[in-house]
Amino acid sequence: MEKEDYIGYLKFYGENIEKGIIQADVAGQALLGFDECIRFFNKKQCPTIILYDYKIPVITEKGSWVVWLLGSIAAGASVFGASYLKKAGEKMAEKDFQDIGFSDIFKKSLSALRNFIELIKHKKGKIDWENEAWHITQKNDEFFVSSENELGESILIPVEQIEWFKNMPPKILDKLVQGVMIGQSLAIGVKSGDGHFDTTSITNKEKNLFLNSEEDEQEEIIFPELIHGEIMQLEGKLIRGNEKTNSLGFEYKGVILNCHPTKGSIRQYKSSLFLKCKIDCYIDRHSKSEFIYDKKPTLYLESVEPLEIDQPNLF
Repeated sequence: MEKEDYIGYLKFYGENIEKGIIQADVAGQALLGFDECIRFFNKKQCPTIILYDYKIPVITEKGSWVVWLLGSIAAGASVFGASYLKKAGEKMAEKDFQDIGFSDIFKKSLSALRNFIELIKHKKGKIDWENEAWHITQKNDEFFVSSENELGESILIPVEQIEWFKNMPPKILDKLVQGVMIGQSLAIGVKSGDGHFDTTSITNKEKNLFLNSEEDEQEEIIFPELIHGEIMQLEGKLIRGNEKTNSLGFEYKGVILNCHPTKGSIRQYKSSLFLKCKIDCYIDRHSKSEFIYDKKPTLYLESVEPLEIDQPNLF
């Protein structure tokens, strides 16, 4: 594998690493945390990616603690797991991702992770996501959010990424920063267009900015019979639509569940809005974290069949 295929990295560095010291549990947790973060941002870019059993391709570097994120897969290998290949084969993947490659998705996710770390450091961990004084600015053909810290310094973050950050699970970085300590810092790099790496780091002094001190809340699981990964048929009512997030509300047994079309815009279901419907959907109970079961499921619509006569609605 040539280094030209590397699109970014995660590494620990410092005195401990130079001495060859790193705990096995720390290394394992960092990899799990890295995988969880990348998958979270992958899903924000392409919600239907959860329908596929895919792997995040990485390679370790001999003689150091560096994990490289790959932009291409070795010959004969696949980004998809065996269960996906059994069900559908690679032709479906080619169709679903014809406009954007996995390399682009992975790189954008790593860039978002880097930007999130930079923003937390910039604001010293003090961010009120709903009431922050964000300012929109344009740079070339892209739009960014400009945020000032207490020193009056500004940082630019892509607008869409700010929306992603607002929905990040509170403890999503806990595993990633667990290995940060005296003599051991964490760094993340993303390959830029000119071949250099845009980097950020987390030192022991900065570690607490990324740890969530809130106690875990024991919440009751709603509709435990709606099992993650299953395709099910449900009856309820589509009650609202949001084109900005391409999402719908589905009233099921008195509870509103968030749902998205697996393909296309929610406009395709306009005629079914506010009607009792029968839907075929994929159940997702890991929308916030790959390792924590969501209290409420998110539905991904395969089909919608109205069970009532159409009537005027507002969309």
